[in-house]
Amino acid sequence: MNRLAELLYDRMQGLTFEPLRRLFLSLVVENVAPPTLSDAEALIGRLKKRRAVPPEAIKGIPDPGLRELLLRLHTTNVNKRRNRVVHKDAHRPTREEAKSLHEEAGHILHGLTSRLRLQGDGPYYMSQAGR
Repeated sequence: MNRLAELLYDRMQGLTFEPLRRLFLSLVVENVAPPTLSDAEALIGRLKKRRAVPPEAIKGIPDPGLRELLLRLHTTNVNKRRNRVVHKDAHRPTREEAKSLHEEAGHILHGLTSRLRLQGDGPYYMSQAGR
């Protein structure tokens, strides 16, 4: 597991929000779930950039809670807002804007973590952001 986690980490290095979002959405919509570690290793080796997942593909997800979360992830513009702060405009969001974005991210991340039974550091980092 540790070797595969390292392999996956290396494979994801350098990917920004948008390519990671496209990859995640496509894997969920395609219901990719390798049953064995060797299948997971093969999948990691084949990971590549993906095209954007159309909303119609997400709307085909039968679980309404998961569908809603995936659509929110699909449409979030938190990455563009972040770039305005960090790179482009030296934008300083209001307290309300920052709180709204933090709540949106928390809703999406915690919801997906729960719905997809994911484990990892996401919830930890989200809880630390509020400190």
